[in-house]
Amino acid sequence: MNKLKPNSDLPTNRASDQDAGADVAWEILRYIQRHPDCADSVEGVVQWWLLRERYKLGLEQVQRALDELCAKGYLDKRIVADGTAIYSATKPGNSKQYQ
Repeated sequence: MNKLKPNSDLPTNRASDQDAGADVAWEILRYIQRHPDCADSVEGVVQWWLLRERYKLGLEQVQRALDELCAKGYLDKRIVADGTAIYSATKPGNSKQYQ
């Protein structure tokens, strides 16, 4: 069995994938690229590999959306004492408002 190398040429985006099976395969490949010594059952792959991958991708997508909404003036961002970013609706008069 060929062992995937961490720096091997794996898909870098899902834009060209046409079906859900390819989408899941892409997520599995992303996970094993970062964790080349992983091994699990189908239940473990779903619970630990895919859910973690989807969580990570979800975080990235939400962060991009928040950054865009802040840049456009729809959200305000403030940093609290522990360094966490907190987002809220822009106050009237501060910037753009939804119309």
